[in-house]
Amino acid sequence: MRAALIISGVLLLFGLVAVSGKLIAAHQQLSVESSDIQARWNQLDRDMKEQAKLVPGFVARHANTPEAAAAQEARTALLAASNKQDEIRADIRLTAAIDRALEKNLVSDQNLQDELADVEENLGNDRENYNDAIKKYNTDLQLFPRNVIAALFHFRRDDAYYPTPPN
Repeated sequence: MRAALIISGVLLLFGLVAVSGKLIAAHQQLSVESSDIQARWNQLDRDMKEQAKLVPGFVARHANTPEAAAAQEARTALLAASNKQDEIRADIRLTAAIDRALEKNLVSDQNLQDELADVEENLGNDRENYNDAIKKYNTDLQLFPRNVIAALFHFRRDDAYYPTPPN
């Protein structure tokens, strides 16, 4: 009888250690994914600001065009944005204005065209990486045992997706 109690106690202890380990691992995973989202946002934010830096050069050459006015307005909104959603909306407008200008061949300076194309390529990659990180995190929040940890430690969905800009 005493041996059975000892074995039961040892098994219970191992079970508690295993469950605790799973819960700790789940917390760690969610923390890492949350940090990854922030790091990917920071990269995306840097590239959006880099794109915004190029707008004055474009506007100076084409001040009387609707595309230049739209780009300047969107740049101002981007730099004044106080949250992710506002910054994303402003960047979509800025990207659309620049794309329209490039389509109409308003950007005659080849260096500026190349810089805008490079920044847009970086932005496209960063948008995809950022959205992938959010998708993984939000999915993991729904899976057991991470959903338990998410509820206990107040991990919340991140819905600041970056939609695909219109072409």
